Amino acid sequence: MTEVRIPRKIEIGVLIAIVLIAIIFRFAAFSQVPPGLHYDEAVDAKLAQSIRSGAWPIYFEEGWGREPLYHYLVGFTLNLIPDPASALRLVSGVLGLIQLLAAYFLFRILFGVPTALLGAAWIAVLFWTVSTSRAGLRNITLASLATLTALAFWQMLRDARRKMQGSTRLPLASGILPGVLLGLTLYTYQPARVVPLIYLLFVGYLFWRDRELVRANWRAFAIFFASALLVTLPLIIFLLAHPGAETARAFQTEPIRALLQGNFAPVIETATATLRMFTVDGGGDPQILYNLSGRPLFIGLGSLLFVIGLLVSVVRFKRPAYAFMLIWLAVTLLPNLVTAPAPFFYRAIATQTPVAVMPALATVALGEMLQRPSSARRSWLAPLVMVLVAFGFKAAAAPFHLWAPDAYQGAPPTSAALIASASKLAGFTLFTRLLWQGGAPAAGSVATAASAARCMRMVRLFIMLCRSGVSAGSLQPHVRRACKTIQWRVQIR
Repeated sequence: MTEVRIPRKIEIGVLIAIVLIAIIFRFAAFSQVPPGLHYDEAVDAKLAQSIRSGAWPIYFEEGWGREPLYHYLVGFTLNLIPDPASALRLVSGVLGLIQLLAAYFLFRILFGVPTALLGAAWIAVLFWTVSTSRAGLRNITLASLATLTALAFWQMLRDARRKMQGSTRLPLASGILPGVLLGLTLYTYQPARVVPLIYLLFVGYLFWRDRELVRANWRAFAIFFASALLVTLPLIIFLLAHPGAETARAFQTEPIRALLQGNFAPVIETATATLRMFTVDGGGDPQILYNLSGRPLFIGLGSLLFVIGLLVSVVRFKRPAYAFMLIWLAVTLLPNLVTAPAPFFYRAIATQTPVAVMPALATVALGEMLQRPSSARRSWLAPLVMVLVAFGFKAAAAPFHLWAPDAYQGAPPTSAALIASASKLAGFTLFTRLLWQGGAPAAGSVATAASAARCMRMVRLFIMLCRSGVSAGSLQPHVRRACKTIQWRVQIR
């Protein structure tokens, strides 16, 4: 399937609109929302002020151990903005925008313009990415540096493929920039220590799928890993010389220690809780700084698109771009699967970019499916599914009832009864007429009359559904009594 061509001017215009929306979401009242400073923000502000005062640390042992890259950025910003809270959140917001732009250009290289625009849009508005860009916490540097590293690496890989077409090899210096970025990533946050594993596994994958590419450019790949090791070496030396620098975090590794002793239950518990955070209602992070308590990363249609995107990536695993995203997601999710507490959005931040691209991949894949000639006769399928989903949300039918807002609280009994019955009855009637007339358009007025009669006969059934929806919403007993009164008063034979 050929890529959908989007004119360059439209692409730039849409990208500018996405960036403007992202700026609004990240910087509007950024010094007041979230209110006050979280204790982690206070610790980071204190460490940044120490750098501003002249300290040059490789690693902070204070605050359970912290890598210093974020604090260097905030320390520099404090020279321009003296208020620590504003400096913290300004740096986080800028890093969030860097992540968005780097992800856009990365997706553009890997999957094309439509996926890049959709993926960037998800990063711009997804509650998880917005909240981490508004909090003055160091983990946002991991998301930004990981995405920048991936972009530089794939630019190197793209150049290598072009050089092979001309029977030339990639310059050795081309591996330096992505290697330096990979090394700097390890100065962001502890879970970054698994990021080099992404590239080790992916180069192994390339050796399986495109052995000639690896053989022709193995020196550039070696420079890439050597540059990363050289940049990381001071941090490695410090941690080896100070083995007690991170002992305060021992409680987080309790599931791993239990696993080594033969007890699988804690790891199974944390892994299950982590996997639930993506789409399961109530499975999200309960901490209010990082999430609306219990809210999963995706709700409603977003959950479906995320799952479809994962399936598309698995089916297309033999394509390097999809394999890279799956490897990235799996490797960076690993620290969450085996450590406590779970779910913990803060620790999972390195997965943001591959997570955000999954709904975009699903959307583009569904569009490609509908463009196929064999699907021309089934072009009605997607609109029908959308209509059914819309009516499912309107009627709060399972599984869409999980995301239906509670519109009854605070309303008087009569209003609650009207909301719970009349609006749903109208939607149910329209739904029945749509299916009846759509399935038998030749029936004319007879079909219309029959459809209306059928709808009227369904009133009792619909009131039963209405009552069940009210019950599921845990409304006050007088609302349920009001619906019961309506049932007895409607007399339709």
